[in-house]
Amino acid sequence: MPVDRGEHVTAGTALLATVLLAGEGLPGAEEARPSSNGFEIGFRMGASFPAGNIVPGWKLSEARDVQFPLWVDIGYRVGVLVIGAYGQWAPQIPVNCSQSSCFVYAWKAGVEVQIHAARRHDRVDPWISFGVGYEWNTSQFWQNNTGTDGQETLKGWDLARFGLGVDFALSPGLKIGPFVHGTVSQFERFDHSWGYPNTDVFIEKSLHSWITLGVKLTGLL
Repeated sequence: MPVDRGEHVTAGTALLATVLLAGEGLPGAEEARPSSNGFEIGFRMGASFPAGNIVPGWKLSEARDVQFPLWVDIGYRVGVLVIGAYGQWAPQIPVNCSQSSCFVYAWKAGVEVQIHAARRHDRVDPWISFGVGYEWNTSQFWQNNTGTDGQETLKGWDLARFGLGVDFALSPGLKIGPFVHGTVSQFERFDHSWGYPNTDVFIEKSLHSWITLGVKLTGLL
């Protein structure tokens, strides 16, 4: 009995559709699709340049020079948003230390949100960031001629933090890229100790900024 070729085509199409539908339910089929959500941890390094005033008439560059931040941020990504926190330690070039030995460094911590322009696993992933935080900027010194030691710490808020960068994929779970970052900051107090501790609370405040150029390595967890 002759068989219509159309029946063969229809049967073949039905068989192919059945195999494809069954394949979607196979173990690991969903795992092959990278998730758009998950934890991310970033490691940054670079150079930060001072601008503005500690208080009116006292320039930040007169007391602090370039710093070199070592920076960690961790957050959770949902779609294009990464919501998280950061911590930073930054050794600095000493200022006015010709008659003494100095060690200058800063701590920073706070919260930050990144907004990405691409999906999490895209090869090129531009982003911008916004945040707030707090700064502890310390200078320790030892007078060479008298043996006197002391410490000064400027403390205040990063009222606003802005970042711009782009990540390039090295592998499915690792990215690297350049960034630029700036703060709008204000010191509120000055703790100092030259034999005995004392604290000055700034009544007249001024704005300063740290402008950072660097590179960020990001791991997708």
